[in-house]
Order: sequence, then structure tokens, then C-alpha cells
Amino acid sequence: MSRRIVAALVWKEAQRYWHNRPSLVLGVLLVLVSILVSAGQEGGPLGRGAGDTVCYVLYWNEDDFVRHLRTHLPPGRVVRVKPAHQMAQRNGVIMYPDNPRRTSVVSIQLRPGNARGLEEMGFEPVVRPGGPVRYHVWYWHPDGRAEDLQPYREWFNARMRAFFEHQPPIAEASSLLFTDIGQIKPIHRVLTALVTAAVYLLCFHLNILITSEERERKTLTAQMLTPVSVADVLAAKFVFYVPATALLAAAVLAMNYPAALTRPMFWATILIASVAYLSIGLTICSLTRGQSAAGLTALTYLMLFAITIFLANLIPVFHLLANAFVDFHLMQLVLYSVVDHPPWYARLHLAALLALSTIWAMTAVRVFLRRGWR
Repeated sequence: MSRRIVAALVWKEAQRYWHNRPSLVLGVLLVLVSILVSAGQEGGPLGRGAGDTVCYVLYWNEDDFVRHLRTHLPPGRVVRVKPAHQMAQRNGVIMYPDNPRRTSVVSIQLRPGNARGLEEMGFEPVVRPGGPVRYHVWYWHPDGRAEDLQPYREWFNARMRAFFEHQPPIAEASSLLFTDIGQIKPIHRVLTALVTAAVYLLCFHLNILITSEERERKTLTAQMLTPVSVADVLAAKFVFYVPATALLAAAVLAMNYPAALTRPMFWATILIASVAYLSIGLTICSLTRGQSAAGLTALTYLMLFAITIFLANLIPVFHLLANAFVDFHLMQLVLYSVVDHPPWYARLHLAALLALSTIWAMTAVRVFLRRGWR
């Protein structure tokens, strides 16, 4: 296998897409849809102020100090002063919205001085000198992200000193913050659909379309009469399609949830699924004659998966059959990539995806070497 030949074949693949403009339009449409979804999300444009963090200041009794906070918000940062009863609760614990446009949510709870529960959670109130405690201030932050709270805590302390003009009458406590991390929201499913479509578009649909056309026109057979080997052709396809798919999926997701791009699970999922889809496409092209037959076979595969998923909700045995499809594990893993703190069994989906990808890759290489280039 020659590096120069592989590089030339990769360049040929890129030129085919450049001259086949409708295929580029499909990718652009995916990105445009992602931008529209991003524009419809709460939280303002990306990069606004602190950008990565939103702070909720919750109060139980509205007074002059609360109104002072509301009229003296820190510039360039996202702070929402809200009554506590407007927040969702689960088992008596306040749950904060998991906005996918933010990578961190922090909170300052301004509880009344006679509030109970501080000792029950293991905190010992610190009574300030000079009178009774007027407030219990609880600082909440995600696990391991105390630095996200720091600028908001400094702003809050500065406003207290400015308003009270003496030692603030508070008792302080700090704890971890509970976000609504277990809830699957509609935006998460939309992002999953967009990323899955990006992987399917390049590695499955367009790959089958172009490879079957090359096979039908005997282009691959003609290449075998040159120094190009079958291994060169296979290597070029994997080198071109896998990184291109990862870039398209990242572009789609970056518009709405850039934090997911820092998660190894997302990149591992996209790369492994790209190899799997590409292998399935090459297998279909090798076993069929002509572009129309390959397209019909690909449609049949997708319909089988759709029927299996539909019946899985009615008949439990079909849920087991769904595990044999790459698509099932891909959608689950992408969904877990856009939800904070994915469940432990996400690793099982990743292992299953890797196993299926390996099986399909070995099958594709064997079938393509025998008859895929003819």
C-alpha cells in the first residue's frame, strides 16, 4: 500500500464531492437546520458574556435586598433572580434546568434566617456578630466545578457589602448542585437526530451512491489495471469518509452543545459509527449490481431497523434484536453525549458498537477484496 496512491485517491474522492454539488447541499442543509435549532434555544447567542455559565439567584422572601440584586446584575454574565417556588423540585430538592447551550449551572440560594435543614445536611451555621441571622445563603455548584461559582460569589458579596454597609447578617454554606441531569428533553432528541443524520449522510448514503456508481461504470476495475491496489482503494475511503463525517457531526453539534465536543465518548462514538456505516455501505455495494440495486438494499436495511425499533415497544424480544443494529447503539450514545452524567451502561453501548463495527469492517474488507472492485 502506497501513501502517495492513497493520498491521490483521497483527493479524487474530495473532488468528486466538489463537482457533485447536490451532495454538498445536503451537508449545508444539516448545518443550517442546526443553526435554526440553536437560534430557537433559550440563553442567547453563544459566547455571550461568561457564555459557559448561568447563575440562578433564588429567594424565598422578596425584600429590598432582593430588589437591589435584581437591579445590580453583573455586566457580561448571565444571572437570573427568581423566586424559589418557580423552580422544579424532585423529592424536595430544587432541580435546575440543564440548558444545553451552557456547560455549567451554578446557584446562590437566599434562604430566610429561620430556615431549617442546614444542620440536617451536615452544615453548621456561622452566626455573624452583631445580631440575629437574617439569611441563610447556600452556594451551589457542579461537582468539581467550584471555580464556575467564584465570580458570581464575588459579585454577591460585593452587593451585600454595598447594601448593608456593615458585616452582612448571613450564615453561609456551600454544597454541590443538583441539575435535572436525568431528564431526556426534546432538544436532546433533536440533536441526536441531527448528528445521526450527519453520520448516515456521508458514510452510508453518499458512500453507497458513489461507490456503486464507480462499480457500475467499471471505474474500480480500471483502477486495478494501474499500480493502485484494492487495499489502496479501501484505505482511501476510510481515510476520507471517517474524518469528514466527524467534522460534519461536530459542526452540527457545536451550534447547540459545544460542551459535548470535549467529551471522549462523543468522538469515540462518531469515529466507531463512521467505520461501521462505511463498512455496511461497502458490503452492500460489493454484493449488489448497479446503483439502483445498492440503493434499494440500503433502504431495506433502514426499513428493517425502523420496523425493529417500532416492534421493540410492543414485543420485548425485538428489543434484543435492536442490539444487532449499529443505528440503535449510535443513537443511544449520541443521546448520552448531550446529557450530563450519562448512565453507567452507556459503556456497554459503546462496547457493542465497537464489536459490531469490527464485524462489519472485517466483512467489508473480505467481500470487497473478492468482488467489490469487479
